[in-house]
Amino acid sequence: IFTHWAQVFLDIIWMLVFVALFYSVFTETLLEKSKGLLSLHLQDPFFWLDVSLLLMGLSIIITFYIFVYWLDKFTEEVFRLGVMPTISWTVAPDDQQVQALIDAAAYQDQLTKVIDWVDWFVNHNGWIRFCSCVYACLMVFRFFRGFTGQPRIAVLVQTFLFSAGFVLHFLVLLFLIFCVFALGGYILFGEQLEGWTTPIGAISKMLLVFFLRFDYQEFHEIAPISSAIWFSSFFVLVVILMQRLVAAAIVDTYVSVRSSLGEQGQGLIAQMSKFLGDILFQRSYRGAQKSVPEEDLLHLISMDSDPAYMKKLGLRQVDRRLKTRADLARAESSPSIDVDFLVQRGCDRRSAERLLQQCAEWTYSISTTSSPVRRLLIMVVRQMHLLRFESEKL
Repeated sequence: IFTHWAQVFLDIIWMLVFVALFYSVFTETLLEKSKGLLSLHLQDPFFWLDVSLLLMGLSIIITFYIFVYWLDKFTEEVFRLGVMPTISWTVAPDDQQVQALIDAAAYQDQLTKVIDWVDWFVNHNGWIRFCSCVYACLMVFRFFRGFTGQPRIAVLVQTFLFSAGFVLHFLVLLFLIFCVFALGGYILFGEQLEGWTTPIGAISKMLLVFFLRFDYQEFHEIAPISSAIWFSSFFVLVVILMQRLVAAAIVDTYVSVRSSLGEQGQGLIAQMSKFLGDILFQRSYRGAQKSVPEEDLLHLISMDSDPAYMKKLGLRQVDRRLKTRADLARAESSPSIDVDFLVQRGCDRRSAERLLQQCAEWTYSISTTSSPVRRLLIMVVRQMHLLRFESEKL
C-alpha cells in the first residue's frame, strides 16, 4: 500500500480534512436549523456537494480497509503457492509420474487462484483510482464555494448554477445527435475502416471527429459524396451551431444574472485595495477607537428582516429589480440608516461615517438601486402614502 513510511502522513492529513469537513457540514446544518432556514439550506447545491464528498470519502475509507484485508489474504495465497514442482510428469520416472501429476495439478490450481486474485486486484484498483479522481474533482468544485466571497467570481458562479438546467438538456440533445452521426459513420465506413466496425468503436472514433483529430482522406477514398455530406452536416450542426448555441446561452444567463443583481461585482484588485485600506484604518487613531464588531452590528440592523431573504441576499440569489408590488413595498418601507442610528447601537462615529460612505459608494455602483426610475418610483409611492395619511386625518 505504502512505498515509503512518510506517505502515511498524507493519509493522516486527509483524514483530518475529512473530519473537519464533517464537523463543518454538521454544525452549519444545526445552525441553519436553529434559524429556521433548514429548507433553504437543503436547496443549496454546495450543501449536497459537501454531502457527496462525505459519502464518497467514507466509501473510499471503507474500500481502502477492505482492500488491505484482502491483500493480506492474497499474501497467504501466494505463500501457499510454494515452490514449483521440479520434475514434470512427462519426464518423471514411472514410479513418480502419479505423484508428479498430482503436484503439478495442485500447483496449477493454486497458480490459477493467484492469477484470479491479481486480476481482481487490478480491476478494483482501477475503480478505486477512478473514484479517487472523481473525489479530487469534487474537491476542486468545492473551492467555488469559497470563491463566492469574491463578488465578481460569485456572479460567475451564479451564472454557472443558473445555466446547469440548460446545459443538462443541451447534453441530452448533443448525445442523441452524436449517436445518430456515429451510427451513420458505422453504416458508411464500418466494412472498410478499422475502428468503425462496431457501434461502440464508431462512437469512440466519432469523438476524434468531434475534436477534428482525424484523416478525412480515408473517408473520401471510400465514399466521396456520402462522406462529404455526412461530415459537412455534422460540422455545421454540432461544431458550428450547437457549440455557439451553448456559448450564447451562457452569455445570456450571465447578462440576466448581472441585470437582476444590477452589478458585475467588485473586482479582485478593488477588493484587495479595500481590504488593505481597512487594515490601515484600523491601525490609525480614528480606526482604533472601541466600536462594535461589524458582524454584531449587521445582526442588530437585520433583526427585523426576514432571515431567508438575508441569506439569499448574502449569496447573491435575489433579484433587486422592482418586479412586483411586494418588492416595491419592501423598498418603500426600508428604514433609512444614518450615523446616529449606528452610534446608538455601539458603533464609533468615525467608523460609522466611514461605513456609511462605503455603503453609499457600493449602492451607487448598483444600477438597479441608483437608477433614476427606481428612485422616482419609490418617491412617488412614499408621497402617495403621505397624502393618504394626511387625507385620513382630515
